[in-house]
Amino acid sequence: GTAPTSSKTDSARLRWQGTSLRRRTIEEALRGDSDEDGDTCTWQMARWPDPILRLPADPVPSQYLSVNSKNEYPRTSASNLYKLCMKLQNTCLKAGAVGLAAQQCGINAAIIWLDNNTDRGIHLCNPRFIERSPEIEMLVWEEECLVLPPEVRATVLRDKFVVFEAEDEFGRTRRVKLQGELARAAQHEWDHMRGILILDHLGLDEIMQYDETYDYGMMKVEQEFHENRQMVAFSRPVELTVSASARYEDANVGVKSWFVPSASAAESSDGPKCDDECRRRLTERRALMQQSRTTRSRQEILDLSRQRASLYNTTSRAVSCVPGLPCL
Repeated sequence: GTAPTSSKTDSARLRWQGTSLRRRTIEEALRGDSDEDGDTCTWQMARWPDPILRLPADPVPSQYLSVNSKNEYPRTSASNLYKLCMKLQNTCLKAGAVGLAAQQCGINAAIIWLDNNTDRGIHLCNPRFIERSPEIEMLVWEEECLVLPPEVRATVLRDKFVVFEAEDEFGRTRRVKLQGELARAAQHEWDHMRGILILDHLGLDEIMQYDETYDYGMMKVEQEFHENRQMVAFSRPVELTVSASARYEDANVGVKSWFVPSASAAESSDGPKCDDECRRRLTERRALMQQSRTTRSRQEILDLSRQRASLYNTTSRAVSCVPGLPCL
C-alpha cells in the first residue's frame, strides 16, 4: 500500500517481521477469512520479503464484469465484485494507507483502491493506462511503503498526471484522470499489481546501504532479479482504449512502451533481456533520480526533465473518450 508521504517513522516499532501469505483466488477471498486481528471485514497485508508480493495479479475474470442485452449486471457477479472492493477499501483504511492493491493481500485480482477523501473512494478493476503526461513533466517523489520496513525510502519519478480506463466496483467501464498525490499513489499501487516494489526503483548500492545500517538482508533477497524488475519498474506503457469484453480476448491489445514486459518477465529466464543499451538507460535514469534528491531550483528541474525526455524519446499520446463510455 501507499503510505502517507508525510508520515514519520516510529522508532519504537517492533523489529520487522515478514509474512508468508497463501495466494488466494477471488472465490477464496470472498469466503469471510479475517486479518491477523481476527477482523473479517479486512485482509491481512503481506510484509516483505513475502514472495507473494512479487507475483503479478491476473485480471478480474470477465464474468464479474459482463452485462446482458438489457445492460443489467448479474446480481451475483456484481455483488461479489462489490464485496471484494469493499473489503479492499476497509483494509486500506484500517492500515491508514492512501491506496492499496489486492495483490498486496495475496488476492490474485487486478484491483486497486485509492482514498480521495470521499466515502466511496476510487475503485480501479483491471486498470490500464490510456494516457500519461509527457516524460518531460515527470515529478520527483520520496516514497515509503507499508509492506516494507519503515526505514526504507525511495526517490522515484512519477507521471504528473495519468488517465486510467478501468471497471468500477459495479463492473462498469469508467475513465478517470488523476493528478498530484492521487496520480502518484495510483502509479505506486499499479507497480504492486505487477509485483513491483519501490526497492526496484533503487540501485543495488542504495539497497546495500539499508543492509549495512539495519541488517535486513535485502541484497540476498533482491539482487538476483533486480535488473529485470527495474526494467518493469521504469517502463511507461500506454494502451489503446478497449471495451470490457475485448479486454479479455487479448490482454495485451495496443500496449506501447520502450519495452513490453510479459506478466512474469520480472522473474523469468524467458522474459525480455536487458542488453547494453537497456543497462545504459537504467543507469542513467538512476543517476537522474539521485540528482533529483538535491535539485532545488526550477531551472535545474526543467533541465533534468529535458534529459529524461531525450533519454527515452517518449511522450504520451492523448486518447479521446470513446462514445458510450463515461469520462470521469
